[in-house]
Amino acid sequence: EFIGFSYRCALDPSNGFVLSFFGFTCGVGLCEEITKALPLLRVIKDKTREASWDELLVIGMASGIGFGVAEGIMYAGQYNGIESADIFFVRFFSCVLLHAVWAGAVGVTMYNRQGWIHNAENFWMALLMMVGIVLVPMTLHGLYDTCLKQNLDAWGLVVAIASFGWLVFQIERMRRTPLDTRLVAA
Repeated sequence: EFIGFSYRCALDPSNGFVLSFFGFTCGVGLCEEITKALPLLRVIKDKTREASWDELLVIGMASGIGFGVAEGIMYAGQYNGIESADIFFVRFFSCVLLHAVWAGAVGVTMYNRQGWIHNAENFWMALLMMVGIVLVPMTLHGLYDTCLKQNLDAWGLVVAIASFGWLVFQIERMRRTPLDTRLVAA
């Protein structure tokens, strides 16, 4: 019910910025970011080996690229011949890159918070922990989609740059953290 309501808020053209942002963040952003994190979960749950932060970054980015391409193909099929050619550039370039950035950021966060996943007592606790892990990319994703829906393209560009900045911040923080103080699997 909650996800359905969120999607309706996001997609209803009569909704303003606040309801659209709620819908795009709690519906679209949440579902898409958790979906792209599923390959990361599989790696984290593998007890036979320990993944590094940069491995999770790359797996996350690959998942994001795959998701972005699949979403672009879906939109291309849905709007083929109806939309101008520039929307296909947006869908297959900028959106694919943004999905990679958001999922890569989730990969780094998941490395740092993998104890949350390992120590979750049940499915619902694990799901709640996943929301915490995807929170920043989910919010950036929702804000980006809302800006585009509201024709605030310049602000959408600002959010895209902030998304890239968030990923760069996370990578630099990991690169500067001494190996002996980094989190390891719980």
